[in-house]
Amino acid sequence: MKLDNNETSMTVTEQAIAQVVLESGDNGIKPQGSATPDSNDSAKNITTVEGGNLLQVSVSASKMEQSGLEVNKEESVQVIDTASFSGVEVEFPNADKEVEQTTEMMKNDLEPNVNVEKEPTSVPTGQLTNCGSSDDGINQSETSEVNGLGEEKGNGVKKNRGKEKNRLTIGQIVALSVLMSWGYSFGKLKINRALNTKALKKKIKSIKLYGMVSPCLVTTAQVCLDAGLEIVSFDGIPITKDTPNLDKILIIIDGAHRHVATMEINSALKKGEVMQESYYYLPLTGNYKVMELLREANVVTKPWAGSDFLTSLIMSREEAAENEMLIWVQTKLEKSGDTAIWEWATLNKSVPSKSKLIKAAGTDEKADAVFKNISDSSKFERGKSIYNAFAKIFAESILGCKFFPEWVIDKLSKLDYMSGPEAAEHLIAFASKLNRQDAERIESIKGADKAQNVKNELDLLYKERMEKPESPVM
Repeated sequence: MKLDNNETSMTVTEQAIAQVVLESGDNGIKPQGSATPDSNDSAKNITTVEGGNLLQVSVSASKMEQSGLEVNKEESVQVIDTASFSGVEVEFPNADKEVEQTTEMMKNDLEPNVNVEKEPTSVPTGQLTNCGSSDDGINQSETSEVNGLGEEKGNGVKKNRGKEKNRLTIGQIVALSVLMSWGYSFGKLKINRALNTKALKKKIKSIKLYGMVSPCLVTTAQVCLDAGLEIVSFDGIPITKDTPNLDKILIIIDGAHRHVATMEINSALKKGEVMQESYYYLPLTGNYKVMELLREANVVTKPWAGSDFLTSLIMSREEAAENEMLIWVQTKLEKSGDTAIWEWATLNKSVPSKSKLIKAAGTDEKADAVFKNISDSSKFERGKSIYNAFAKIFAESILGCKFFPEWVIDKLSKLDYMSGPEAAEHLIAFASKLNRQDAERIESIKGADKAQNVKNELDLLYKERMEKPESPVM
């Protein structure tokens, strides 16, 4: 963006503005707004931009009083580049020429009493922070940069005070376009809950209207692999330890709907339309387990459904991840009702409650007992076989309604004179005698009594196709 020569400030079209207001006074220079230092501090920090460089200016209070520095009164400079206020970082490209001239004058006047450090900012970024002038109503201390962060390692992520060039670090919030220019790509936990189509449509509408309200929480692929978690790209391609550039693959922990919504918006952009930004940050602590992070990030927002707690159980317990029935249920839950798919898998109307799923994910003795009960797959093969037989004719949507497996369970109880496997084969034979026309008639049933009417229709078909007609009395 270029300004006319008679303009004294720039209008920032990005979502963050760093503003430095300098005003002369009897005691020298006095930073205003978000850069105003505490009057009790023995040293004052002023940050501005020279060309494409970040100037971090440190001035002692005593020298400020002695300097007699004068700057044009009420001159306001809006910076579209990199500025730092007490650890806050805001980055956008191409500072204006007038900013360069103003800051050059400041540097020359301050030279005897000021120590200036330059930091290159050649790569444009989109880091967001809560900083601004005093008119913004934003406190200087409310920053997205973690102040005072010493060098420390946690979960394979190195904490640094400040930033690393072209790399997302703890304490930063960085834009999608910037991360892509740095060579980052994205993935997800393989077993994380499936995206909800209805929620995704609402998210797309919201982002188009208001932009990204909150950033997505991510961690690196390496952290997930080190924790033994399976991860994939959003195209479903597995990410393994042999995948190149693992440190440049970010795994979405919280915000998958926001991320995918943004990507879908951008994929449908027309010529001349501006790319929609999404924002990302790493956990602000090095002490975390990915699954605990996932759980806590979700339970404090929209409460999890039973399917989500099953996912948590599978990811938390190794034996759960190896249980074929639990994996089958988790997979089918994407298109089926919670209760219905459990009934198909267990051939039992009593299904695990949310509280039991939570307890089973624990580590105490009670957890083991609850898990043993939940993971009982003694009837799973029979239930799955019956489900697959009906799935050849019926749509998944109606098989996902609990009245359908409940009809199967009731019918099996009436076939108690047969062994379990024999009864299952009997119902599989019934399913094989049905055709698509039968299924469409049942699927078209509507109304408040739908459940009972579907069961009645299945009873009629069963009697017609499976029961032998009585021989006439001679």
